[in-house]
Amino acid sequence: MENKESKLTYLKGVEEQIRVWDKKIEALDARVRSAAADVKSGYEEQVRVLRAKKAELLQKVQGLKGSSDEAWKSMRDGVSKAAAELKTAFDQAVSKFK
Repeated sequence: MENKESKLTYLKGVEEQIRVWDKKIEALDARVRSAAADVKSGYEEQVRVLRAKKAELLQKVQGLKGSSDEAWKSMRDGVSKAAAELKTAFDQAVSKFK
């Protein structure tokens, strides 16, 4: 039972972080739409990268949701890595938007 509770707690935290990133990505996308033409394509690429990383993370979360209680801990590493990659990509995108 403890593994199941830990899995659910972990998933809840990751899903909440995804919702936060989703709002931030949408905010960046709004800035892209109002950006000057000469920088717009670069910003659009950053947003595309963020959305791709988020999609990868969501796919891993779905896999984790369907995993057995025994297997979820090993799958958690893949989810954590994907979340870290999304965070890094987001931080890089934000630095380019400044």
